[in-house]
Amino acid sequence: MRITLQVSDVSDELEIISRPFSFLTNMAEICVDDILYDATNGTVEIPMKRRETIKQSRKGCLAWWQPPYIAGRNWIDSALTIRQVIGMKMDVDNILIKECNSRFTVMMGITVERDKVYLCSLEEASGKTLCKILISVKGIDLEIVDQR
Repeated sequence: MRITLQVSDVSDELEIISRPFSFLTNMAEICVDDILYDATNGTVEIPMKRRETIKQSRKGCLAWWQPPYIAGRNWIDSALTIRQVIGMKMDVDNILIKECNSRFTVMMGITVERDKVYLCSLEEASGKTLCKILISVKGIDLEIVDQR
């Protein structure tokens, strides 16, 4: 699977347009040591393991419809590539490095704003998030590619 998002005119609908990327990266596992930032080409590549998505169409409790896709049991090796990168700031706590082998679970998927792409970890210690990644971009150019 390959999904690409390129937005030339950043508008208020960016949140809606970027939801598939948030959904696909939600609860993905990332190793901080594997993140590749190439300042000369303006790219960031983030290898990850994400859950497969399974389509469902049944009613939940109280006859509400459940979301059409849910996370499955199988893990898929994927890579998120972000282009047109101006800069990247990673705030990684030592606890993540020592106790979690530099691996973290993405909380709520990636967040895409007008000139930023943001990831943070589900893991925390004493209320402090153990990993935050802020990527500044000139334009929105994202791609997720499955590697199977």
